[in-house]
Amino acid sequence: MANQNAFLCSIYQVNSNAVRGTQGQLLSFPSTSVLVRPVIADSTFNGVVGGVTMNSIIQLLPSGTVVNQPQYYTPKTVTEVNTLQNT
Repeated sequence: MANQNAFLCSIYQVNSNAVRGTQGQLLSFPSTSVLVRPVIADSTFNGVVGGVTMNSIIQLLPSGTVVNQPQYYTPKTVTEVNTLQNT
């Protein structure tokens, strides 16, 4: 299938707010202008949401002067999200 300029990914948390309990929510993201990085667990976030381990964070790259974009947590790895972006 050709790139449709968007990809779908299950999101379990936005910033510090859980989304729909342990089910997550399927959201659409643009295939370009996103930053994907691994979750690094620390003393403020252990990397688990509703019993599901989060592996990466998706963030839209800012346009204009907005720099504090929401962080979308997903159990998919960075490699899996990158593959979704490019299919």
